[in-house]
Amino acid sequence: MGKRSYPPLSHSEVVKIMLALGFRPKNQVGSHVQYERLADEGGRQTRKVVPIDDYREFDQSLIKRIISQAGVTRKAFYGATEKTRKKI
Repeated sequence: MGKRSYPPLSHSEVVKIMLALGFRPKNQVGSHVQYERLADEGGRQTRKVVPIDDYREFDQSLIKRIISQAGVTRKAFYGATEKTRKKI
C-alpha cells in the first residue's frame, strides 16, 4: 500500500471546507484567522479552534495539521465540498 495522498489546496478551498464543517471565523491574530466550532460530543461541549494563515497554497504538512486540529478525518475534510471531494 502506498502513502495516503493529501492533494494541495488553495486558501479559498480550505476556507470553504472549514465553513462546510461548521467552523466560523472567530477572530484574527496577525495573518491567521481563527476558525472555531462548538459541538456536543457524547454529552459534553467541545471547542475546536483552527488558525488558518493566508497562504496561496496549503501543502501536505499544513493540511495534515489542519485536519488534526479540526478533529476530523481526512475523508471528512476533503469530502466537505464537491470540488475537494474530487481531488481524492
